[in-house]
Parts: sequence; structure tokens; C-alpha cells
Amino acid sequence: MESGNAVGPPYNGTEWHQPMYNRIVDRAGCANSSNTLQCLRDLPYETFYDAAYEGLEWFATIDGKFITQFPQISYKENKIAKVPILLGTNTDEGTSFGTTGTDTAEQCIEQLISSKRWVITREQAVKILPHYPNIAALGCPYGWGNVTWPQLGLQYKRYESMAGDISMVAPRRMLAHLMSNSIDNVYSYRWDVAALNTSTTIGVQHFAEVSPNLHIDS
Repeated sequence: MESGNAVGPPYNGTEWHQPMYNRIVDRAGCANSSNTLQCLRDLPYETFYDAAYEGLEWFATIDGKFITQFPQISYKENKIAKVPILLGTNTDEGTSFGTTGTDTAEQCIEQLISSKRWVITREQAVKILPHYPNIAALGCPYGWGNVTWPQLGLQYKRYESMAGDISMVAPRRMLAHLMSNSIDNVYSYRWDVAALNTSTTIGVQHFAEVSPNLHIDS
């Protein structure tokens, strides 16, 4: 299983996506159609793309039918396929799933509760923060000692550590742990080789393992 785990990005109810859909319908000129979805489907690609793109990602929806609950709940209820599994994450996932411009603890909290990649309350964010002290040598990207990138935020490494753990590392570890309760063939890895032919990235970011694993020249 490439890229971490089966939890994936945030799962939201349809009420979260509906305003996004409504905006697209309005921009595309389909608001007065009796079947707005078919109207969107009939549009030329360029027209649809211009109306649909607004910098937000479309994540899976808990609709009570096809997807009935959060995957992590299914994990804990042991509602998972009992099959051998290989899953892993990269060392510095946080540099891909975090953000920049976090200079203070309060800004870290604000980013934790506003990110669209997970759902965290302020109370939860406040509890998380002390587990990630603002010590550069402990932050992500890892292994760089006290090296920092002030232009990316005075607490950049602190926040990237939290972002990587929340989005990738913790779900991967949870799935591996729960699967190992049912089957023997569970293999969990950490990829620690930077992407090939790149000198612009910091650390071993998301997707770094794909090219060598799939023998793709990049």
C-alpha cells in the first residue's frame, strides 16, 4: 500500500461538499437545470474545469450508504479484510502535507484546526502541541540537526512534524498494529531515500519512493 494507509484524506458528510457543488453549478450556468449533475456532465471539458476548480480537493463522503463511517472506526471494529499487507510512509511526509508561515504556537494551532486534510478541534490541537516541542533538531525534515528555514516559518519544522504524523505516519502505524492482531504477514516500512534527480526538495518527501519502486526515470 503506497503512501501510508487506508484512512486517506478527511472524510466529510455531504453537507461539507454541497456548498462546493452549488458554487460550481452556479458558475457553470447550470443552476436552472432540472438535472444539475447531467448539465455539468454535458459541458465541454474546458468550461467545466474553469467552473469547477477553486483550489479545494474533493474527498470521500460519508453518505451512510456506500461509505457508512470513518475508516479508523472500521479498523477498531475489526471490519477489515484479513489479507497480507505491505504499507509504508516516507521519512519527511510532513514537508508535503504541512504548510509554511507558522511562526508561533498559536499559528500552529490555527493551522491544525483549519486544515482540510484532517478534522481536529482546538481542544485537541492544544493537547497535541506539547508532544512536539519547538526544538529544531527534533523537527521535520528529520536528521538536519539545528538547521532551520526561517523564511518558511520560525516553527516550520515543528508544524511539519505534526502534519506528517497526523496525515500519514500515525494512520500507517495504527493499521499495521491492528492488522497484525489478525494475520502474520504485515510489513511496515519507512522510505528514507530522497527523490531521484532533485536538488530543490527538503528531505524525503511524499512520492519520493514511487519512481524507484516502479522503475520510473524522473
